[in-house]
Amino acid sequence: MTRLIFFIGHAGCGKTTLSKIIAKQMKAIYLDRDTIGTPFVNKMLSMKGLSPDDRDSYAYHQEFRNIEYNALLSIAAENLQLDLDTIVVSPFSKEVSNTKWISEFLEVNQLSNVEVKVVSVYLSNTDIQRERILARNTSRDQWKLNNWNVYKEKLKPVQVSWDSVDVLYYDNSLDFSPFQIDTVISFLKTT
Repeated sequence: MTRLIFFIGHAGCGKTTLSKIIAKQMKAIYLDRDTIGTPFVNKMLSMKGLSPDDRDSYAYHQEFRNIEYNALLSIAAENLQLDLDTIVVSPFSKEVSNTKWISEFLEVNQLSNVEVKVVSVYLSNTDIQRERILARNTSRDQWKLNNWNVYKEKLKPVQVSWDSVDVLYYDNSLDFSPFQIDTVISFLKTT
């Protein structure tokens, strides 16, 4: 059975770092929404006279967010149709609340022999998350940092409502150890 593995979570939680370690060890296809969508969305935002770093505004969410997600999911579906284990990385903040979203995605893409797993990455300590966001020093995080007291209120584990999907809620507050990595891989490989 082919695996579709989601790594979800808020900015600075470490989902990208963790998912890359896991993808390498599992020899899985690795797809990050930022890598796939950023060059296109930055250009489109600029063409509209908006900041290319904007990922928190109404305009981004209304006009451009779905473009990134659709590209990510189309590439994921193609790899899954080739029976390749696929890891996708993005917050999926809108999709996770729809109980039928994952079953509809699988059905539309004729993916009947795919097992779905989700790792919801979070930090129990928001001070560590702020430090990590500061350390990565990207202009896309400026709104979050400028509005930290508002932003940190939503920094809870992303709850996944999808039907019949196993979810691991992973507190990424500590440095990675072989035991922690093995725990995640064991969860992903268990059927």
